[in-house]
Amino acid sequence: MPGHITPLLHLCQHLAASGCLVTLLKTPENSQSVGAEKWENGVRIKSCLPLDPSKALPAVHKDDHGARLEKVLCYFNRFQALNDDDSMLAIAEELSQSSGVPISCVISDVYVGWARDLAAQLEVPWIALWTSTVADLLVRPLLPKNYATFGFIPYESLHKVLHTYKELVHKIPQADRVLVNSIEGIEGPAIDSLIGSGINIKHIGPLHLLSDKLGTSAQQGVDCKKESSAIIQWLGARPDSSVIYIAFGTTMPVADGQFEELASALEESRQEFVWAIRDSSLIPPGFQERMTKLDQGLVVSWAPQLEILGHRSVGGFLTHCGWNSVMESMSFGMPMVARPITGDQVLTAKFVIDEWGIGVGVRGIEMGRELARKDDLKNSIKALMEADPKTSEIWKNARRVKEVVRAAMKNKGSSRNNIDSLVHKRVKAKCH
Repeated sequence: MPGHITPLLHLCQHLAASGCLVTLLKTPENSQSVGAEKWENGVRIKSCLPLDPSKALPAVHKDDHGARLEKVLCYFNRFQALNDDDSMLAIAEELSQSSGVPISCVISDVYVGWARDLAAQLEVPWIALWTSTVADLLVRPLLPKNYATFGFIPYESLHKVLHTYKELVHKIPQADRVLVNSIEGIEGPAIDSLIGSGINIKHIGPLHLLSDKLGTSAQQGVDCKKESSAIIQWLGARPDSSVIYIAFGTTMPVADGQFEELASALEESRQEFVWAIRDSSLIPPGFQERMTKLDQGLVVSWAPQLEILGHRSVGGFLTHCGWNSVMESMSFGMPMVARPITGDQVLTAKFVIDEWGIGVGVRGIEMGRELARKDDLKNSIKALMEADPKTSEIWKNARRVKEVVRAAMKNKGSSRNNIDSLVHKRVKAKCH
């Protein structure tokens, strides 16, 4: 999932640029790419161990949300079994031998359950990376068995996924160090609480500021570059703070009918927009053509999110509140319309709206409904886009948060100090 792999890539590339030899292991997209290897910004990326290609994952309809979660869980369970026969140990030892450099640590996402055992086999530290809010990490082990469902997602499917994740989160105290993609000035109390419980937690966010060229939607190929250029050119012809940017991530499904409601809200409000959505078939028929004819907005399959959030003509971000997107928005002082879909996004949205004061909610979603209606979306978009960037509280808060976020990653900033400490130990050891 991009929300997990992107921060890890940022960290890997920074470690490589600082003199560490970094290898990123990934499962191949197909069995033909097993063993494939490439170098990207100093990081060796190696494909290994297909997830049992003889057993194809079940095909599911895009609107069958329960089946989609079951498929995710099926994939996840196969992934967790990758080191059952010590296959990962063999790969790690081969990498060390071929490079002539001993492995000094294993860094993994928290949800890579076998990474701790691999580190123990190699007799090196296990460093776990948490890519959501620290507040989510704080409450995740406390989730009750009857954790709220999300309407359009069947309870049994959701419960299986949450239970699996919860088991892995319980392993976090066993990590030698836990890196969190967050900021002390934003989540200080939650960080202090975990430190007080004995967890060696280090905040190192926002990791995207280590490489402004990447972001949550890194460019891939000539077509993306052409689309990026067209978007920026279109934005350049708009007044300051007049366009709302819309993106709901790449993996989680939204409630049936949600995109129809949003399209109607945009069309009726005449709000200018850039809407990034991978599957254009989800857009109501004729909507894109009408918007193009009126020159009111762009519907695109991919968007350069960092460039858009930093553009002078953009005045708001309608987001699903994935943590990477929220931190990118904060780093540009961009206020948000929070429309969470599931999981940690719900908690993140509450912080965006109520704790940090840098966003507005959507009435139906805040009342616990799974579908945000047209009029509620219109009202939220209007409330944000009509706020005066110079005088409104939401914009003042957004600018204040921006300064806090960016200061953390500057030289001698709190997050940068923690990253530099990690780099120093790895480079000093001259190890993999």
